[in-house]
Amino acid sequence: MNSPKSFVKNLHRWILIAILAIIVVHNYYGEYCAHCEGYGWDGSVYYKDILINGLDQYTSGNISQYHTHRMLPFLIIHYIMRVLSLSFLPNNVMLVSSIINTCLLAISVWLFFGISLAKKWNWKTETLIFAFCFYNYHVLKFMGYCPVMTDMPTYTLSIALA
Repeated sequence: MNSPKSFVKNLHRWILIAILAIIVVHNYYGEYCAHCEGYGWDGSVYYKDILINGLDQYTSGNISQYHTHRMLPFLIIHYIMRVLSLSFLPNNVMLVSSIINTCLLAISVWLFFGISLAKKWNWKTETLIFAFCFYNYHVLKFMGYCPVMTDMPTYTLSIALA
């Protein structure tokens, strides 16, 4: 039988996740950046071609050495869209990118709670650190407003490395 402390700890986690989910659903699937049909500056200048052309962009030598190490998230989006036979219209790209960002955010939350269990944080500490990690402008707004970026994969990897 679960103790009252265990119930409180799990309840606060569900509340944290529910708040995060409500905000993410509203912000990740609503308004996109108006610049370049949602791609934003970096997305339109550097990443749009990788999204549309896949590895052909790399093999043709059209990607700088700096941007080569950022290709993986865009190749994943490219090949998911090809497997699903989706056209590379900006709305489709934004939707697939938002879905991937949402999945990566869910993985980040799962990893966060794993860290919390390993560190044996009490529920107050866990709540405070969760708020710092997930209730911020970058996670709650920017990743939904400009989903074609490498920020969410990088964020997930950084939490995994912690």
